[in-house]
Amino acid sequence: MSKKPTQMDLARHLGFTNSKAIRDLFAAGVLKGDSKNIDIDACRLDYIAHMRSRAAQWEKPKDTSSDSLDEKVQLALYRAELVQLAQIKKNIALGKLIWRRDMVIAVSAAFARVKSVLLKIPKKHAATVAAMEDEVEVREYIDARIREGLDELASTPVEVIGREIGEDDIDLGEEDPEGGE
Repeated sequence: MSKKPTQMDLARHLGFTNSKAIRDLFAAGVLKGDSKNIDIDACRLDYIAHMRSRAAQWEKPKDTSSDSLDEKVQLALYRAELVQLAQIKKNIALGKLIWRRDMVIAVSAAFARVKSVLLKIPKKHAATVAAMEDEVEVREYIDARIREGLDELASTPVEVIGREIGEDDIDLGEEDPEGGE
């Protein structure tokens, strides 16, 4: 003969951690039947019906009075977006923000400049290095020339990087969705 389910068995079946919740559901009339002689299937169906009725109460009412509230909320959100957009435009004008495409141009130009300066070193100093016989002297000479190139790069003002090339010279990836500044 199979064992009769207890309130704790029903609690575990319904996902509760203790049987007090089951006693409360019986007391509230959510679970029908005898709390001492539990029918798990009937209790599960009672509990599901109870949860569905509670969920139905949460649905948004379909009255028209909430439409004006929704319009007020939308208007407030729209105004907040306008304020944010004005702040962004102000920061662009003050130079605190820059457009992505301008950053891509500047970074690409900086990399091109680094490449150009570093590649000039062997071309410009190959004959001098070839005439040297001492390995230490060669290393020191190359080290000095690289440091000169890096100093030249470091002394370039950031504001001028990218001004010598235009948008057509660099692949910018995706276009700005707003179509410009």
